Amino acid sequence: MEKSIPTIIMLVAGATACICCLVNGVGLLTMLEIILVVLIVFFIIGKIAGHIVSKINAQAENAAKELARQEERKVEEEKEDSQENFEDKASKIEEKE
Repeated sequence: MEKSIPTIIMLVAGATACICCLVNGVGLLTMLEIILVVLIVFFIIGKIAGHIVSKINAQAENAAKELARQEERKVEEEKEDSQENFEDKASKIEEKE
């Protein structure tokens, strides 16, 4: 998805510029120059936006992985605690007998 962001932004801007030029009756050569500039500028803007989106996605993935690791640690600690409690109770029962 991040790879298509610059293309989509560029094409929407180009189509908008083309329609505006046609409505305003701009000459063909001038219209082509305007559309070329618009496409180049919005391609650069799209590349920047795509980079920002991919950075945000990477941060979100890292945060999700960290949360998963924390959950695994909690589960392991709970298993260890329950095992220790079981062993303590078993040893107390044995002492009473």
